[in-house]
Amino acid sequence: MPLFKHGRFVEDPWLFLADGEPLPSEGMIVLSLARPTGVEAPTLADRDGWLGVRLEPADPLEEVVPWLPRLALVALAFPSFTDGRPFSTARLLRERHRFTGEIRAVGRILVDQYPFLLRCGFDAFTVPPGPALRGWRERARLGPVYQPDSLGEVRSIWHRRHPELVSAS
Repeated sequence: MPLFKHGRFVEDPWLFLADGEPLPSEGMIVLSLARPTGVEAPTLADRDGWLGVRLEPADPLEEVVPWLPRLALVALAFPSFTDGRPFSTARLLRERHRFTGEIRAVGRILVDQYPFLLRCGFDAFTVPPGPALRGWRERARLGPVYQPDSLGEVRSIWHRRHPELVSAS
């Protein structure tokens, strides 16, 4: 699937592996949570190459926390665009656990969710092929926002209008 990152489509260097697939000796791989927390944990800890994990909405975030210093990517799955649990997980990763790697939305996401995904800490998005691609190209531009993002990098309209009050706090 196409990868949308930093406001444009880019090549995806990551290889998403299913639970039964063998681990390559090198490269950038993404695994389900069952693999790094299971019997393969010692092998993964010593593996060369970048490591990522895919979390389903019901996967407990606490199980991946010990791996965060080793992870370069956390892919959060959206089985349905109405399932909002990955929004909370992304926010927790950024704010509570100070994860600085890539947080990617995978699955059923809509371009209308893009500004909210960014504010929760997502920075990459897999876009389903078809008509959705055109929508992402046309509508994934951010204008002024009413709520800052999770990292404080996107300032709200209020902060822009009242900089003297922001610096005083």
